[in-house]
Amino acid sequence: MLANLSKPTTGDKPAVDVSRADFDGLFKTSLRTARTANQAAFRHLSTSGGGHVINHAEMAGELGEAGRALPATIAQAVVAWTRAAAGAWFFQGVRVNIFQPGGGASLERNVIPTLLFLIGGDATLHGQTVSC
Repeated sequence: MLANLSKPTTGDKPAVDVSRADFDGLFKTSLRTARTANQAAFRHLSTSGGGHVINHAEMAGELGEAGRALPATIAQAVVAWTRAAAGAWFFQGVRVNIFQPGGGASLERNVIPTLLFLIGGDATLHGQTVSC
């Protein structure tokens, strides 16, 4: 039996049309990537005095946009993972938050300042979703 090696879709389709391959493929590439990268960061940060992990989640998870059921599901899964990691890693000095830029966010005006705030020493947020 040959494996389906086609690239998974982005998920921009109605919920009724999301196939199992679409769902499995996007979950593997998105959620598994967040888990793997977060665990690697945690191992390093927890042994070097702490730090910050910032995950990205699409705004589709909050907005319930028609035709974006799969990206919305993945976004909420990343949010759930982030909050669980935040709870588990707090006492090792590793803060974990979610960055969720809106569709009108400007790189210079919103995105970069928000990310600099999250990684800076003044931010005491932990396990939170930050939008701009």
